[in-house]
Amino acid sequence: MKYQEQLEQLLINNPEINEIFAILRKFHLGQAYLCAGSVRTLVWNSLIQRETNLKLGNLDIFYNAQFESAEEHQVLTTRLNQTYSKYLWSLNNLSQINPHAGHHQNGQALPDVIAAFPETASAVGVNLDFQGKVSIIAPYGLNDLFEFKLVASPNFLTDSTKLAQFHKRVERKNWLTIWPQLTLA
Repeated sequence: MKYQEQLEQLLINNPEINEIFAILRKFHLGQAYLCAGSVRTLVWNSLIQRETNLKLGNLDIFYNAQFESAEEHQVLTTRLNQTYSKYLWSLNNLSQINPHAGHHQNGQALPDVIAAFPETASAVGVNLDFQGKVSIIAPYGLNDLFEFKLVASPNFLTDSTKLAQFHKRVERKNWLTIWPQLTLA
């Protein structure tokens, strides 16, 4: 429970997070979740008291808009990227098939999509509503994230090809150099 409270405070007190969710609400994406790298980096940097700049990486945004067409999705993505170009918006509507996701997420529930992320520390999604209430989806909990543990998620652990992809990802991202506190499990 202490990690959830830490994450909530971190999100509430971060001006960029507040700005990102204010922008999402302007575009009627108040139920959208910021996931993966942005959350992971924010936590890891805060633990070592390093400033985080969310403008440096993709903002993986997941939402569910059943009646949004592919064209509307593209227009929304373009408008966000043009109007708020200081961020790299990566919008994922769970009601559509995403050819870049590496799997079909059409109709999947957000917790299931997050559970399919490569590492448990990245398998976290957060939402900050207009009243400042935080919602967190963390299928594997927050321990690995807050305890600097790099652990492959279960679907990567049970598949040798995916496990190799996980290890290549860790190497490519250079996480063990950027955050030497990390342990690879």
